[in-house]
Amino acid sequence: MSFASDIKNELLRAESGSACCSRAELCGIICFSAGITYKNGKAALRVSTESEAAAKRFLNLIRRLFGGVDVLMGESISSGGITLFTIEIKGGADKILRELYLYDEVFDNHVSFRIRPEILECENCERAYLRGAFLGGGTATNPQKGYHLELYTHYHMLSEDTAALLTELGFPAKTTLRKSSHIIYLKGGDVIADFLASIGAFNAMMELTNIKIEKETNNDFNRANNCDIANTDKAFGAAIKQIQDIEKIKKNGKYDMLPDQLKEAAKLRLMHKELPLEALGKLFSPPLSKSGLSHRFKKIAEIAKDI
Repeated sequence: MSFASDIKNELLRAESGSACCSRAELCGIICFSAGITYKNGKAALRVSTESEAAAKRFLNLIRRLFGGVDVLMGESISSGGITLFTIEIKGGADKILRELYLYDEVFDNHVSFRIRPEILECENCERAYLRGAFLGGGTATNPQKGYHLELYTHYHMLSEDTAALLTELGFPAKTTLRKSSHIIYLKGGDVIADFLASIGAFNAMMELTNIKIEKETNNDFNRANNCDIANTDKAFGAAIKQIQDIEKIKKNGKYDMLPDQLKEAAKLRLMHKELPLEALGKLFSPPLSKSGLSHRFKKIAEIAKDI
């Protein structure tokens, strides 16, 4: 299973929050995976996705918000051998689209896939919308190979709206055109990890962060060739564990609550990933013994374990 599929399966279990956040998430899924057809002036809504998790989430949100609407479900195999999950809503589609502010009343009441201010009622709605957007049209590179996350849509203005929202929330997004799709993308391990946490994919965030730490620490240790191999291996494993504990505390917003002595140890460890405890202790003022520094990292490990 791909990293993107793991993220979507995790998001299937995420809390949808209040009704306004559920509407925002549903709007995100529809904007990034739905097609609209018209018959006798009435709209029919059809969501087609390769993600079973996205299809289930869409159906759950529809039932929660709109009750017993007329739903047709299907599963098919594309010409490329990919399984597609399809949910079609005929009766009730107009009501859904209007309540999600997807009708443009200026232009003959046709559907316009944009992010309307009305759909983002609270701060959490913004993250809920992005969760839906990823479920509907998101993908992410395996972090073992690189740090790249995309949202894809056929609608230019939707891509601009989404990139602006991401940037406003602190995720510097860029856009590009690939064939007929408009791509919004994020790059960089830290940015993507923070994005995953913001939409509720905490396990995926920790997986990416751990891989990133191991890769960075491994690179640092490869440059440190003046150590005995056995000692280096031991220090390497200990340093990875210490950095993972510190990053876990930071991701959960408890870093600033650390006592000054522990915060100083954490700061120096992040600045000098490759150093063994004895060498790291010499950077303190006054210098700290190996056992004294080890005691501090044990305290940090206990805090991380309790989170």
